Amino acid sequence: TIDGPAHVQDVLRREGSSRDTLKAFREARGSGIQVLPLTILVKYNAPHLTDTLKLLMDEDFEHCRVQAGIRGDAGGANAKAGDHPDPQSRWNELLSNDEYRGVLMNALTFLDSVGASHQSFRTRFLQNHPMYARLFLELGRMAEYEPLAASIPRENVLPFVLKPDGAVHHVGHLPAMGAFPGGSFKKMYEASHPMRWFERETSRDEYEARKQREFAKCRDCPVAHHCRPTLVAAHGQRLFYSPDVHCWVDERSAKSHGAVN
Repeated sequence: TIDGPAHVQDVLRREGSSRDTLKAFREARGSGIQVLPLTILVKYNAPHLTDTLKLLMDEDFEHCRVQAGIRGDAGGANAKAGDHPDPQSRWNELLSNDEYRGVLMNALTFLDSVGASHQSFRTRFLQNHPMYARLFLELGRMAEYEPLAASIPRENVLPFVLKPDGAVHHVGHLPAMGAFPGGSFKKMYEASHPMRWFERETSRDEYEARKQREFAKCRDCPVAHHCRPTLVAAHGQRLFYSPDVHCWVDERSAKSHGAVN
């Protein structure tokens, strides 16, 4: 993980963290180990994302992944997944939906500016981030994004149809629209606090009602086919999916941007 240039990362982590991180990156790559940089954004380092991308380009990386600390449960009204042990920590200062969209817009502007000199980095970065589909749509540039999206590998994708009541049905002839997460179901359960809500009987009705509202957002989203929902819970024979955790479009902004007809 790299949070930003030295003056940013060292504040978020510790003195010398940036130096040590880059040293580890270089040594690992020199030993033939693939390194995939990850930047986790909060309010403090989000304004420095383009500087982080420049830094990684200078280090000859071809790609980078970005995650945003916007909320713990996708579409969950900016609720936190969990607090940093230090209540004063900057890691607790999460981005709002509008702030996150602004970060993506700034990153896209920067990626446009580097052009062919870093085409591989630009292509990989956009492929790794499905929420750029929404941004390209709003900017009237979907013709540029579609070829990128078409080249994204679709391994482990299960075609399914999402019913209005939240039920999921496997339909073999449908195009791929969602994915089961890989790995251990136990690990997924332990890492996903929405699943644990099902242990509390009083939370089920509220949880199901909110999920169904969120599914309505996904069904009407014009770029939903680029954004794979994630399985978050099972209640009896029903599977519950959540929008991509990076979805910055809430119900209000979806309407204002024309996602909901």
